[in-house]
Amino acid sequence: AVEEWPLRINVGGAPHEDVYDKKWQQDRYFTTDSGFANIYNEYRFYLSLPMEPLAHTGREDFIYSIPVESPVAVVVNLYFAEVIHKETVGNRVQNVFVEGNQVLTNFDIFETAAILIAPDAPKEVNFDVTDTATQEVVGNSTVVSYNGPNEPFGTIVKVETPMVIIEDGTIDINGEAVTGKTWLTAIEIYATEVVLDIAVTAEKATQTEPFTAIAFVPGTPTQTLTIENKDSRDSKLTMSFDGGNADEFSVEPAEVTLKAGETSTIEVTWTGASSATGPVVTSLKLSKHLRVLISGDIDEKEPNLGVQGDMQMGLITPLSFGGSGKGIQAPLTSNKTATITRVVSFGSEEAITVSVPGEFTVAGSDDVALTKPLEIGSKGTPMRISFAAQDAGDFELIVAFIGSDFQTRFMTVTGRSVKKGEPHYLHPVLDLPPGGYVVDYDGDGKEKILLMGHFSHTHEPKMNVEKWTFNVNGQVVSSSDEKDITEEYDLGVYTVQLDITDMEGKSLADTGSVAVVAIDKVPGCAAFIYKPSVSQLNEFFKAPLDGINLKGSSGTLEPRWIGSSLENGCEFKPDIRSNQIMGSPFKQDLILRAKGVLEVNDDMKNGKGEVMLAVTAEAAVKTMLWLNGKSVSLSKGKAKAKLANGPQEFEISWLIRDPASKPLSLHTKGEATGMDEVSHNQKDYPPFINRITPAKGHVSGGQKITVEGAGFMNPDAAKGGVSLHFGEAAVDYLTDERISAVSGTQIVYEIPPNEETEISVSVETPVGTSNGKPFEYSSRVPPAIKWTNDTTLLSFDNEDPLKDNFIEEWIGSLTQGEFGPDLRLYMSDIGGGIRSLKFTSNSEVEEGSMIEINTIMDKYPGHAITGFGFDPFEDPENPAIYVAHAPMFYWQNGDCFSPESDYAEFIGVLSKLTGPPDFKNHEVVVDGLPMSNHDHGINGVSFDNSGNLFFPIGAMTNMGWPLCILGGL
Repeated sequence: AVEEWPLRINVGGAPHEDVYDKKWQQDRYFTTDSGFANIYNEYRFYLSLPMEPLAHTGREDFIYSIPVESPVAVVVNLYFAEVIHKETVGNRVQNVFVEGNQVLTNFDIFETAAILIAPDAPKEVNFDVTDTATQEVVGNSTVVSYNGPNEPFGTIVKVETPMVIIEDGTIDINGEAVTGKTWLTAIEIYATEVVLDIAVTAEKATQTEPFTAIAFVPGTPTQTLTIENKDSRDSKLTMSFDGGNADEFSVEPAEVTLKAGETSTIEVTWTGASSATGPVVTSLKLSKHLRVLISGDIDEKEPNLGVQGDMQMGLITPLSFGGSGKGIQAPLTSNKTATITRVVSFGSEEAITVSVPGEFTVAGSDDVALTKPLEIGSKGTPMRISFAAQDAGDFELIVAFIGSDFQTRFMTVTGRSVKKGEPHYLHPVLDLPPGGYVVDYDGDGKEKILLMGHFSHTHEPKMNVEKWTFNVNGQVVSSSDEKDITEEYDLGVYTVQLDITDMEGKSLADTGSVAVVAIDKVPGCAAFIYKPSVSQLNEFFKAPLDGINLKGSSGTLEPRWIGSSLENGCEFKPDIRSNQIMGSPFKQDLILRAKGVLEVNDDMKNGKGEVMLAVTAEAAVKTMLWLNGKSVSLSKGKAKAKLANGPQEFEISWLIRDPASKPLSLHTKGEATGMDEVSHNQKDYPPFINRITPAKGHVSGGQKITVEGAGFMNPDAAKGGVSLHFGEAAVDYLTDERISAVSGTQIVYEIPPNEETEISVSVETPVGTSNGKPFEYSSRVPPAIKWTNDTTLLSFDNEDPLKDNFIEEWIGSLTQGEFGPDLRLYMSDIGGGIRSLKFTSNSEVEEGSMIEINTIMDKYPGHAITGFGFDPFEDPENPAIYVAHAPMFYWQNGDCFSPESDYAEFIGVLSKLTGPPDFKNHEVVVDGLPMSNHDHGINGVSFDNSGNLFFPIGAMTNMGWPLCILGGL
C-alpha cells in the first residue's frame, strides 16, 4: 500500500522532477500495458510538443489500481498533454473514471487546451462529475493549464477531481476512448485518513476518555471487551499489545472483522498475574487511532489520583518548517493523598514530554521509578506538558501514573504537526489571562476566569465557525455559539481546551493552561522601577528594600513603576522598538529591582548539590543578587549556592544607564526559571498608580478609563474602606455602579460629566493612599459613544428579496464595507465581486437599489477582494474604486511547499475601477504583489489627507522561514 503522500506518478516514464520542483515516481500500479505511448518519439517533429518532459510519455486506454490502506479520503489530479494543436474539435475525445465516478465526460483535449491558452483565457474549465451507479451529479472536475514558465509549444492540462472515500483498498482510475487518442501523462493523489467509528466498552472500565481503560488483579486475570462497529463501513481489526509490559498479556481472538452496525467480543488475559510482584501497564492497540489502556496490580486500589485523561495539544508547525512547539501546565490532584512511585510512558518518540520539575520527566518509551515518592494532595501539583515535533505527523503519548495507594491512572496526550498535502482551514484561538493565571486578590479561595475564543476562525471560503466547546480539566463547561465564557474556579491549575466546529462538522482544538493563585503566591517575581538622579544611581543600586521603597544613605526613594514578570519565572524583555521596560515609559538611567521566592528542586543542582544561578543582562548593565537577605558575589553574572530544596527568597538589582535590548532575567542551571518555580507576595502592597488610560476625557463624561498599578485589592481591602479619589469625589470602587472591573492591578471607571479642568486621581485602601496622577477633562477630545441597539439592514440568506437578481458567482463572505462619495454603501466579497446599496434612512435600504460590480470577477477569475477604497480627490459624481485582490489557496490547493527549492510567484494586484455605477473600466495600478498560499494577501486600501495611497501587505514574501500552516511560503 502507498505509505507517503502526495503520490505522484510519471505515467509511462522514469522518475522526474518537473519545472515546479515536484518529484514524480516511475510509472507503476497500471494493470495493462495497452495504450502506452512514447509521445516524444512519435511527435517530436511537431512544434507543439511541450518542453516539459512530464508530457513526453503517456497512456491512452489507461487502467490503474493503486493499493491504499483504507478507509482513506483522496483527491485525484490527472494530467493530460495536448501535443498536436492542428486538428479540429471532436477528433480526440475521452471519458475518464475515478472510483466509479465519471469525472470527465466527452473530454476533448484539443478544445479544452485551446480555451485555456487563448488570449483573455479563463482560469479554468469545469466538467460535471456523475456517479455511474445513480447517474447523479456529485461534484465537478476543474481543468486548468499546467504549463511551465514561458512554455512556447504544447499544453499540459491538470484535471482536479472531487474527493472520494476509498473503502476497498484500491484507487481505481481508467480512461475510455470516445474518438481518437488522448494521453494521460501524470497522476497526482492527495490523501487524508478516515477514522472509523468503532466503540470499545468494558463491564468495569476505570476510564472512558479518550480510550477505555481496564484494571486487573490476580484473582480476575481475564476480562471481556465488547467492540461495536458504529460506522457505515465494514471494518477489520488486527490487535496487538503496545508499550510497557506488553509481553504479560494476551488477547483472543487477535483479529476481528465487523460489518457495519455489528458487535463482537474479545477476551484479554493477564498471563503474568500469577508471578506478579507489583503493578504492570500496557495497551491493546486495535487500530491506528483506537486503544484499550490496561493496568494490573497485586492489590485492588481506589482511583484516588485525578488526572485529565484526554489532553489535546492542537496544531503546531514542525521544527523543520520554522515552528517552535507549545507548552502548557496540567494538574495532578487527589481527594485523598495519592503517592506516585513510578511513571511509564509509550508513544511518539521525543515529540511530547511530560514532567514535574525535580520529580520526573518522560518522553517516548520511558519507565521512571521516582527516587522519592511524590505526594499529590487536594491543592494539586502542576505538570509541564510540551509538544515540539521535528517533522510533520500525528503524535500520541500515553502516560501511566502508578502508586502505592491508588489505582493506576492514564493520561493520553495527542498533537498534530501540520502535514504536507493537507490544507488546514480551521484556526482555533484560545485566549487566556496574561501570564496564564488570575490572582485571588480578595482571599476567598476562588476567582472568575475569562476564557476567550472569539478570535477563532476558518480560512475556508463560504464556511463559518458555528460552535465553540470549552473543556476544563476534562469536563465540558460550554458548547454553543458563545465565543467567550466566564466561570468561577477554586485555587488550582486548570487545563483548558477549546474545540471549534464549522458548518460541515469539521473541528480542531487549541489547548492552554490557567491557574487561580493566592495573593501571596503570584507567579513570577515582583518588580519595581526607580529613577533617582544620575548622581544617586550607584547609591540606590545597592540600597536595601523597605516595603516597596529603597532606603539609601541620603533618604528614601519611591518607585516610579510597579509590575511583575509575565514571561518565564523572573525575566524582563525590553521593548524591541523603544527599549522601554515592563510597559513603562522608562528605559535608561534607572534601577530595576526584582524580588521573589525561588522554589529550589534537585533539577536545579549540580553533582555537588549546588544551585547554579545566573543574573543575565548586557555587559554594560550592573547586577547584584541577594539570597535570603545576604549578598551573593557574582562572577560575570554567575554564582553557585548551597540551597536546601524548598522556598528561598531572592532579590536582584539591575542598574541600567543606557537602553538595554537583551532580556534581564534569573537563570538556574543555564535556563530561565519557570513560572512555577518563582513566586511573589502582593498581600501587603500599598496602592500605587502606574498610569491612567486614557489620560483625557470629554467634558460630557461616559468614557471608561483604566487606572493601572498595584495594591488596589487584598483581603483587607475586600472588606471595605477603599476609595478611588477622582478629583473631589471619593468613589467606593467595590460598590459604585460606574465601576465595571476591579483587581489588584486595575480599576475600570466610567467618568462623570465635568467642566474643562485637570483633576488628581489616587487610590486609598486600608494599607494607605497611593501617589496621585493627573486626569484632564477637555472638549477637544472625542466624546464617548454608547451603542444602544443593532438593526439588521440586509442579510444574505436565500429568502432575502435583494438577492433575487444576484448572479451565480456571488459568495456571501463579505470582506469590507465602505461608503462611497456618492453616499452608497459598497461591499466587497471573497468571490471577487462588489455590491453597492442606497440608503433611504439610517435603518432602511432602498428596495431594488443593489448594483453588482463584477469587473474583478470577470478579469481575474478566482481572485478574492481583500480591501478597497475611494480617492477623496476624485470627482464625487464620477468616483474611482481602488481594489486590492489576489487568489486564495492558489498553488496545490494551499498545500505546503518544500522549503529547499519551491518557488511561488507574486500575483497580487491593486486595480483601479472607474465608470459608475457598474465600474466596467479597469486599469492596473500595481501588480506582482506578495501573497501567501492560503488567504493572506493585500489588505485594506487607505488614502491620507494629501491623497497618497497606502496598502498593507498581510502576506509572506518567500524571504524567511516557510510556514506550513499558511501554505508553506
